Amino acid sequence: MPISNDGRDKIAKAFKNAMPAVAQMLHVYTEGASAPERFFLGVYDATDAGGNWAAVGDPEARAIAEHEIRVSDWVNDHAAIARKKVRAALRTGRNTGDVARAGEAFQDDEVPYPGACIAEVGGHKVVVSTSGLRGTEDEPFSLLVIQLLQRALAPAT
Repeated sequence: MPISNDGRDKIAKAFKNAMPAVAQMLHVYTEGASAPERFFLGVYDATDAGGNWAAVGDPEARAIAEHEIRVSDWVNDHAAIARKKVRAALRTGRNTGDVARAGEAFQDDEVPYPGACIAEVGGHKVVVSTSGLRGTEDEPFSLLVIQLLQRALAPAT
């Protein structure tokens, strides 16, 4: 069963609240690496990842929240790349970095890059996907966003 509208709204709000911190970290990263500031980040419903995920729709239909940082010109369509990473994570039920490191085959509508990571956030299974950094650096940013969302949605102690 897909994430309810209430669950999606809570995750989307936490995502929106995390974006200033993510944008600041991206700026520090790109400045230090002399890399252009271009980045796409999204969080998607992964309720049935690894199962019959196609029955619930493609990544765009599963989008809970998406954000792009575009300070410089884009060389690639990072939104499309991030969503293709989501497809691979949903199909396999695994992080795309794990799939790539295992040398497993990706399908034609997927990209063979790390950056889409599956986790539980606020009691719901989601996939966070990024594109725009270099090489394997998208995956750590996705994992960081997952941590931010988990902390934002954790019950108060």
